[in-house]
Order: sequence, then structure tokens, then C-alpha cells
Amino acid sequence: MEVLMNRLKELTELNGTSGAEDAVRNYILAQIPKDLSPVVDPLGNVLVYKKGRKDKGHIMVSAHMDEVALMVSDITDEGYLKFKTVGGIDSKVLYSKRVTVEGHLGVIAGKAVHLQDKEERKKPASVKSLCIDIGAASKEDVPFETGVYAYFDTKFMRLGEKAVKAKALDDRVGCSILLSLMEKEYDVNITFCFLTREEIGLAGAVAASYTVAPEEALVIEGTVCSDVPGTKPHEYVTQFGGGAVVPFMDGSLIADKDMFNQLKQIAEEENIPIQHKRSVSGGTDAGAIHKSRGGVKTAVISVPCRYIHSPAGMMHIDDFYAVYRLAEAYLKRR
Repeated sequence: MEVLMNRLKELTELNGTSGAEDAVRNYILAQIPKDLSPVVDPLGNVLVYKKGRKDKGHIMVSAHMDEVALMVSDITDEGYLKFKTVGGIDSKVLYSKRVTVEGHLGVIAGKAVHLQDKEERKKPASVKSLCIDIGAASKEDVPFETGVYAYFDTKFMRLGEKAVKAKALDDRVGCSILLSLMEKEYDVNITFCFLTREEIGLAGAVAASYTVAPEEALVIEGTVCSDVPGTKPHEYVTQFGGGAVVPFMDGSLIADKDMFNQLKQIAEEENIPIQHKRSVSGGTDAGAIHKSRGGVKTAVISVPCRYIHSPAGMMHIDDFYAVYRLAEAYLKRR
């Protein structure tokens, strides 16, 4: 399990948003066992076919490589960087956060509270009103052009005995789990898929699932955990330390009934803690995969993560291991 955690640390500290997953992809390619032959498709997906011992069936197991980030859309005459979000980011989490842009440190800046009028203080600053300050004196002092990305400057860190703090847990948790699953032997044929562009519309999943043409698919994700102050227990989507999340439905998928029931049964027999999402909002690559070609039986297993799509998310180590154990047990029984 130490290898699994070390991979998660290394993956979360890499930068790679939608359409710019290069660093993450290169890391993954370097980790793939030498007896396997990865294929990189035109959208940058990494597809790794592993023949089963009994050469039966064909399962697609996927996770996405991209993370939410910011893209520089304009540079003011004074040297400030205006930006757009890549993926869904709440503007409330942005003000004063450290970012890196092409190797340069910066701070997301806005109007100081002392200068805000009463109406401005009542609502969070919009993305449009914010900018990135890298300490440039003018536009000519900025050493890059528009179209580059800004990433949250967040390091992986253990908090207490069971928690981890990091950026990009969505979905580097899935990528690290896939790399470890790939090292095991199974009876069933599997294509492990590290996908691109999930955060901007599931484009990588659309292309990969068409190419792979699996009989069924298992998606490994990071999902919302909302058991925080101000949220009543009956409003929790998932709970920190509550186990692997096996959703029956979200905003893009109704899980295949047989796969869902098998996952529940395996969890019970293997004594793996699981929980179900209490909200059907949001979506994953499964939303595209299950509609590919003539249709694909699809289910999802997720790690519940607090503060998802923000500069610093949190994950419970036991939940992370529970997702790995459940995915491995499911594949070994196919």
C-alpha cells in the first residue's frame, strides 16, 4: 500500500489540466509494466490492454488524468493576468490563493476588503473581477503569452493519522489505483484507460470507449464529500471515512444493476466498507462510456474527497484503500 500512496503523492503534485495532461501522461507511461504495450490516441488518452489468463470477456477500467485549473485569457498593461476557469471552480475559493504559471509563482488578487462597498462585501468576487499577480511591472515584463495555464500551488501532505491534503485528488486517486491494479493478474481481458478532458465534457472518454469497445466498464473516480459544518447529516452526499462510494445514480449515469449488486455483494463478503451517494448531481466519464457504440454496462467506484475542485482537497486514507480493494476484488472475480 505504500507504493499506492507514494504514487498518489507524485501524481497530485504534477500539473495537468484538460488538454494539457502531458506531465501526468508521461509519469503514467513510465510506470506501466514493460511487458505491456500502451497506446496513446489522438486525444492523448493512454490505453493499456492486459490479456487475461483465461482470455475471456473485455472490461474497460478508467480514470481521468486532468484536473481543474485556470487559463490566462488576457494580460493587462499593468502586468496582471486575467483568466478563465478550466472545469468547474467556485470563485469563492480563489481569492489570495497561490498559483504557478509557466514556472512563475503568483497570487490570485482582487479588491481588498477595505476598498469594497457594502454591496461588494455581500457577495463573493467573480472570476471576471479577479486576476493573477506574478509581480510583473508591466505587460512587457510578463515572460509568456495568453493561453497558458495556472495551477494551484499545493503540496501533498498528511494531516493527522488518516487524512491527506492535496490538489487534483479528482482524479489522481483513480490514476494511482489503476497503476496498481495493472500490476495484478486477472482471468478477464482488461483495457486500463487513463483519460483526458473529463473536466470539460468527457471528450477523452467518448473517443476511448469507442476504440476499446468493452463489454463492461468500471470507472474509478474522486467524488464530493460534504460532511462539513453547516451541512445537516441528512444532506451529506458522502462521508469522510465512510468507505468506498458505489453510486446507484448520478447526473450522467444510472449504474448497471448487475454490476452495482455485484459490487455490494463483494464488499460484504470481503468486509470492505462502502457507502452510496445521497445526491444525483454531477457526473463522470461513465456518462459517456455507457452510451458508446451499442451501449456498455457501466458502474463507478469513487473515493469521497472534501473540498473537491479547489486548491486543497482532503481524502481519508481508509476510503482510498477501500476503493482499491473493491476494484481489485471485482476484477479478480470476473
